[in-house]
Amino acid sequence: MLYEFSKKIGKNIITKVLKKGIIIRKKMRGQVVNNPYKNVSKDGVINLIDTFHTKDNIIFIEGQLDEKLIDKNISIVIKLRKRNKSYTYPLNRTVRNRWSFKINLSNMETVFSGGLWDFYILEEETKVKYRVRVGNENLLNDHSTFIYNTEKESRFLDFYITLNNGFSFISNTDIFRVSMNEVNSNGSIFSYEGDVIKDLSLEYTGSLKIVFRQRNTGIFKEYPIYIYNRNDGMKYFKFTLDYFDFVDEEDFKPSRWDVYLQFLVDGVKHKFRFKVDTNDLMKKTMLQVEKDINYQLYFYSTKYKNLSFALTNLTIKRDIVNYEIIKNNMLQLKGYSFIETYNFERDFVQKREIKIKNRETEETISFPLESIVFNKGEVEDEVKFLKDNSIFELKIPLNSLNNLIQNTKEIFDFYVEIKLNDRIYERKLGVQKYKYYKDHALASGTVISGKNYYRHFLTITPRGNFKIETTNYSQSSYKYIKFGQYIDWFKNKNKDVWLIGERPDTAQDTGYHFFKYCRENFPEKEVYYVIDSSSKDIRNIEDLGNVILLGSEEHLKIAAITKVFIGSHDIEYFLPAKPFELYSYKKGKRVFLQHGVLGRKNVEYHKKYYKYPFNIFCVSSTPEKQLVMDSMKYSSQEVKITGLSRFDNLLKQHPVERSIIVIPTWREWLNNEELFIHSEYFERYRGLLQSTRLREILEKYNVKLKLYPHYRMQQFIEHFGELENKNVSVIKLGEKPVQQLLIESSLMITDFSSVSFDFNYMSKPIIFYHFDQDSFFGNGILRPINETFLGDICTNENEIVDTIEYYIENNFEEKETITEKKDLIFDYIDKNNCRRIYDEIISLLKD
Repeated sequence: MLYEFSKKIGKNIITKVLKKGIIIRKKMRGQVVNNPYKNVSKDGVINLIDTFHTKDNIIFIEGQLDEKLIDKNISIVIKLRKRNKSYTYPLNRTVRNRWSFKINLSNMETVFSGGLWDFYILEEETKVKYRVRVGNENLLNDHSTFIYNTEKESRFLDFYITLNNGFSFISNTDIFRVSMNEVNSNGSIFSYEGDVIKDLSLEYTGSLKIVFRQRNTGIFKEYPIYIYNRNDGMKYFKFTLDYFDFVDEEDFKPSRWDVYLQFLVDGVKHKFRFKVDTNDLMKKTMLQVEKDINYQLYFYSTKYKNLSFALTNLTIKRDIVNYEIIKNNMLQLKGYSFIETYNFERDFVQKREIKIKNRETEETISFPLESIVFNKGEVEDEVKFLKDNSIFELKIPLNSLNNLIQNTKEIFDFYVEIKLNDRIYERKLGVQKYKYYKDHALASGTVISGKNYYRHFLTITPRGNFKIETTNYSQSSYKYIKFGQYIDWFKNKNKDVWLIGERPDTAQDTGYHFFKYCRENFPEKEVYYVIDSSSKDIRNIEDLGNVILLGSEEHLKIAAITKVFIGSHDIEYFLPAKPFELYSYKKGKRVFLQHGVLGRKNVEYHKKYYKYPFNIFCVSSTPEKQLVMDSMKYSSQEVKITGLSRFDNLLKQHPVERSIIVIPTWREWLNNEELFIHSEYFERYRGLLQSTRLREILEKYNVKLKLYPHYRMQQFIEHFGELENKNVSVIKLGEKPVQQLLIESSLMITDFSSVSFDFNYMSKPIIFYHFDQDSFFGNGILRPINETFLGDICTNENEIVDTIEYYIENNFEEKETITEKKDLIFDYIDKNNCRRIYDEIISLLKD
């Protein structure tokens, strides 16, 4: 089979021909000059590649080592240009000044993501990298491109020589771009025709398939696809899909599938994502199905123009185009909301209302909107009609929230609810385009009711959903915020007051450990800890003194004169008012201790999300510092490699039990009980803990297993409680500090939680349960999986039970391969993390 295509790289065109699994370069970007030493690095170090070949997913490279590096400990680094992503590998020293290197890509652990990758020699002691250059002008004459499989898809590595003789390659998957022109349906059977564009020509050999990969499970489904010649010399494709054959009749539940073109190269299956330029793809390909609820099946184009397929519930389209708090404390909203439907043959009415719900108690108040009445015969463009007729204007008196307020601080979420054909649909109300700040408000208003002063702040979530944050003040506290705080700030401007906290009801994470360090080592300093009066964790800190109750008058007055705010999470958690209402917060310093090591799921601590960002951002390693600088845009002066304060306690002498701690993290989409009990998340952990084989192993080796649900999953703990037995127990929030559970356990099972790094710090083994990796990292992962998950990665129950038995039989010893990778996570493994943090704060105050 023959593939020919072009791709522009900078100002140069690379044409490739794929034949028998080899792609031969026709024109190269850079030309090798006769003198390979002409363009060397400024340091004068010259490392040359003179041998290169590929075979059976193995890349082999050999070269000459610069004299300056002959006696040094060196490795090879392959780095993604202009990004904080690289792989480091050992080199084989063949003779004194010769080295060789090979990498087998069959294990799928290394994935070279799209972009330009450069080769360097790393001098281990100094951590200096020297560019690898080409010393043989015929190096790439025979073959320059390599095709290999990853877990999800195949990739092309196109090796080339830069204009300065550097050795590099381009990783690429963007090959097949299609447009769907014809979609014909007969019931549930859809036939698709489209063009293969961007000068891609295909010679059909019978091996072509269209392949669907289910995102959570990784299951593949294959269907034939046919390529035909057109009269103009271009190609077009056809394939047919029976939606009801694709989705089992008994398995109608929301799911998403990514679509690939698959073909054989030397008997090996290779898959590449379809790229789609088609407009109205969803509308063209949708089938609407009525079962217990209404479902839609359709193709769509992702953010990066990849072709995907979805089975979803009907969705509400909504947007707020104007919002403000006007006179008499009325919240005025203008926007639209409607259910986007296709393929309904009958008339319908969409009855709508806006609901405001107390996040904790779930009590609501409702405000009706005008219904949308639709007649199928009236319009041609159903979606345009729905949008045009769904616009609303609504005024909400803020005093209508009074009866829903029970606590000092409350959060109210906005929902739009639509009733269609006796079914009710709900979605959070929000905006499509917005600028998100964690420490700011869109608008504010004050409602006075008797002795209560309710301060209401209209804010948005990271996903653009509206919420109202309310704080209930006494008259004296309200006046203090309006006037008194400024007097106290200037009266005490020479005082050095530090305020520390975590979540409002906890004292067991990095905030607690740093506070404990300060009180024990610097008792004369004015350092205070804030905690909710109802928290069980007060017992952890009450003997240390300087404990302040959240929302008290003392809290307000101490916060007003604070010079340094120090938090394990967002500092607002332990403030008596919104950040921008405290003069001290704006004028003082803000220190982020962190509650984990970054590198996995995207977090919301980017500098751009704050009007008043952190002055110190604590990290645990050089790679993590670079990540925070690159991804979150903090400067080198703001990011400090200190380690986490709680790590100090991990290395002290503690008794250890023959026990396993299961400590999964949370899922943001499991936000109510019904979703939780029917989720794959709950089914997986229930299946594991009820495993007959696991119970037999625990009984045989006399090992206990403890399940500690994440802070945000504790609301469903009664369902976890059903899993308890002789050797399995479930730990409630506040029953034991998390660190104590980690210290006393010999083995950890988690999914993606950053508490695994605490176990790495103690040199204890970890098993990672990755059954929903695609969903969890739907918004991307910050570092490659093999650089941040230092342990055994399992995807099913049998693998986990096998690995548990292995570690029990091997006395819970950490594997050597894990020990060797810890420098990716920690610059320091010692008991001086708190000291480094303290010194950095003192240095900050001197500047």
